[in-house]
Amino acid sequence: MTHIDAQRIQRYYKIKQRGALIDNALASTRSLGMLMSDALRDAACEQYLVLRDAKVASINVALEAGLALLRGAAAGGAALEYTIAGRTVTRMAEVSESQAHVGRWLDIFEAASVVRDRAALATLCAVPLEVVLGSSTAAEPFQQHWVRFLHTFAATGRFAPDLLMRAMKATDPNGLLEDVRDYALYVVVPTMHLYYQIAVKSSGGFEQAAGEALEKHERYWSRADQAHVATGFISWPISAAVSIATERGVAERVASPYVIDL
Repeated sequence: MTHIDAQRIQRYYKIKQRGALIDNALASTRSLGMLMSDALRDAACEQYLVLRDAKVASINVALEAGLALLRGAAAGGAALEYTIAGRTVTRMAEVSESQAHVGRWLDIFEAASVVRDRAALATLCAVPLEVVLGSSTAAEPFQQHWVRFLHTFAATGRFAPDLLMRAMKATDPNGLLEDVRDYALYVVVPTMHLYYQIAVKSSGGFEQAAGEALEKHERYWSRADQAHVATGFISWPISAAVSIATERGVAERVASPYVIDL
């Protein structure tokens, strides 16, 4: 059971617009962010519609668009070659630095981890982290520490305990503004606990932490002020952690509509 109903899925599923969005993104780098966001939302809908091949295709398009966006932000107005859905173009990199933010980086990391796309993760790590940390779309301190932790993991395959501890300490509710306090408590902190269990290789601990994380995900995204937001249809952070945990032998498949099933 989830807080999502079929009618809501159909309302948000915009796959018929994909061709036009791809054309726009290939015509101008300014449209890459919209394509990425729409493709991730479609992948979430395809999870519920049990369209596996379409779901994988949507994730791949989202990764291509997102990585092109970050590379474009790093290019600083130079010519940028990128490929989306098998079509390669070269365009001037006209990406607003406000679009290349920490949240975008995390979305790409999580999607790439779900499909275990090591080439995408390598490309992500090749973009200087200062590009997203310096974005005018400001990130909370715990998000900045968190992205550094995940960047280190993606680049080296190793967990950095000091970075994880900094990220966790920065989620102290006493140091957070009210509008981000619940998000940190219900979405971010449970995800951090999952990575801790992966780091210490605790299968039992991961299973328990996954159950708690999924419960908090549903509790947060089913609230009246969040239930209409497509971001909560699935949990990309939990899905990424589950994919990494199963690949490392720490956990088995986690059965939940909120976890991307490939």
